[in-house]
Amino acid sequence: MADDVFFLQPAPGRAVRDPRTMTLLPQAGANKPRSAYWLRRIADGDVVIVNAVGSTKQKAKKATATTAEATTPATDEATE
Repeated sequence: MADDVFFLQPAPGRAVRDPRTMTLLPQAGANKPRSAYWLRRIADGDVVIVNAVGSTKQKAKKATATTAEATTPATDEATE
């Protein structure tokens, strides 16, 4: 049963509506069923999964970091 539910929080700067209650997902997060709707929200980067320990998965942050790395000029210290 535990695999049927996960704890989600909105990604930074996002507001996500629960399709059943039509209320916004609280910033603190909430347990939600592992359904196609919530899996799409995760894939789109609208929500992040929070571990039981309280740390968020890094999906949204990895995407941001990858973009930042792509725009940061690389330095070649090996040739100096």
